[in-house]
Amino acid sequence: MIVYLVRHGETNVTSNGLYGRRPGVQLSAAGKAQADKIAEHLQSRLIHAIYSSPLERAIGTAEPLAGRKSISVQAVDAFNEVDQGDWTGQTWNALGQDRSWPLYNSFRSGTSCPSGEMAVEIQARVARELNRLMGVHEDQHIAIFTHAEVIRAAVCFYAGIPLDLSLRVEIGLGSMSTLELRRDGARIIELNRIP
Repeated sequence: MIVYLVRHGETNVTSNGLYGRRPGVQLSAAGKAQADKIAEHLQSRLIHAIYSSPLERAIGTAEPLAGRKSISVQAVDAFNEVDQGDWTGQTWNALGQDRSWPLYNSFRSGTSCPSGEMAVEIQARVARELNRLMGVHEDQHIAIFTHAEVIRAAVCFYAGIPLDLSLRVEIGLGSMSTLELRRDGARIIELNRIP
């Protein structure tokens, strides 16, 4: 199975802080342009199914490709943004004052967002769902529109990279990373491509 992992485009609050799973976060004009570029880039590729995080910014990024391919977008909870718990809605300045924030960013495998998810939980839900989809789309190509940490978790899982080093993997807004998943292994074909 070939998997195109696409990070959603820019939003109007991208640079403000952590907005997590809060509803109503829409793509900015720049984010819509990124979504169109992704659709243009993937238009000539064989795509059998399109999956997305249930959040508006991910679905909004998926819709241009879905329209070009006449494929409906299937929202899947496993590809949802990190549950950032008490940090949801916090500005970068406020997070900088929280003593847990640097620990979370240096020891992802053993630290969680306060009242939220641990990186290992994110990785487990994503890997489990990708394994399930491999049974559905074994010899097919799929596109998944999701979030940076979800993509990092998948890339680290299949590359054997410890989660504590996950921030060394850049996943830019509107970027695409491509995996080939087989029952006997996996390959990272492309990482953080900006169409």
